Amino acid sequence: MKIIDAQAYHLKAPLEIHYKTTFGSMTHRQAVFIVVTSEDGISGVGETYINFPVWAPYGRLAAYREAFFPQVVGKDIDDIPLFMQSLWKLFYRASMQGNCLGSTIQAMCAISTALWDMAARQKGVPLRVMFAGNPANKVKIYGSGVNTPFPIDALKDGLDMGMDIFKLKLGYGDIIDKKNIEELKRILGSGVRLAVDVNRSWSFEQTVEWMDYLADNDIAWIEEPLDPESQHRYPELIERATIPVSGGENFLIPPDTDFRTEKEWGLDLNETQLTLDIIQPAIVKNCCFSDAVQLLKLAEERDKKIYPHFLGSAPGMAASAQLASLTKYPHLEWDINPNPMRTSCFIEPFRAENGYLLLNDNPGIGWEIRPEIFMDWTVGHVQVTG
Repeated sequence: MKIIDAQAYHLKAPLEIHYKTTFGSMTHRQAVFIVVTSEDGISGVGETYINFPVWAPYGRLAAYREAFFPQVVGKDIDDIPLFMQSLWKLFYRASMQGNCLGSTIQAMCAISTALWDMAARQKGVPLRVMFAGNPANKVKIYGSGVNTPFPIDALKDGLDMGMDIFKLKLGYGDIIDKKNIEELKRILGSGVRLAVDVNRSWSFEQTVEWMDYLADNDIAWIEEPLDPESQHRYPELIERATIPVSGGENFLIPPDTDFRTEKEWGLDLNETQLTLDIIQPAIVKNCCFSDAVQLLKLAEERDKKIYPHFLGSAPGMAASAQLASLTKYPHLEWDINPNPMRTSCFIEPFRAENGYLLLNDNPGIGWEIRPEIFMDWTVGHVQVTG
């Protein structure tokens, strides 16, 4: 498939209620989508992670304009993993020099998804069918992005959709965190469990000290507890943990990683040695789509669960759902907070019933973007043709 056009859109929509985390607040929901088009007129869509820092969208557009799109447009791409590997080889050393490996991989994630979306559309099949003969047609969803002040209406909506796990943000201090756990459990009532996400805020010692409390409160899992300085101690933590430990959205996984080796990008998996109970690759942020498929195969061979990580807009969520459908225990997080780029982006909205996101049989990622969003929300645009 020869690529004749590549476009990137920076979209921005204001929020009435700001979205708070331990490392900043969102005053707007932003997204960067890319659209690549082949000479036969078929287009594919990809999303790249730009939630933080606030200047990420501007750097991403520059990266596409100055580096990536000129290398994509004009190319005849038959082997997507091989092409992504060639892009990585081209820009790896410069990224190392600029200490920006993460943003480089984030930019490439959108290209990978867009190319796979296009390839699936050309074949007339859902993206998941490109990788499995009989993938799931629905994925279990759990409520994500839960923070104070608790969004009562959004929590109720999640309960009405059948969600039975909600993931709470921690990292604001022990007293506040425990108070929030107790209050959220009271709000949700019986029959619903909490997971918690620390966003790499705790030391090893603090994490261990929390374990008994989390187990006593029937916490489903703890996500990314260890700060970057302590990350090498994940194997030790797993031995002492009393609840499942998850992580993965911040593992740097370059294209064509050989996960079975002990090299820098292999089984080491950013110092965790694949010991985590739940692995959470993010195909908009740290791992291209086909590499995530390879990772999930290896992880499940080792009796690890794969819950794709996602907190963004509709195209990324649709692609992440396609990935989740390939796992033994299809799970995907559903951000309960207002996000017009998720709820108002597609012509046909997402459908969730009885705690599951329903997948359709449409080609590619399964949904079509409403053209109006580009007129309503675009604040930056890059296009390369050839």
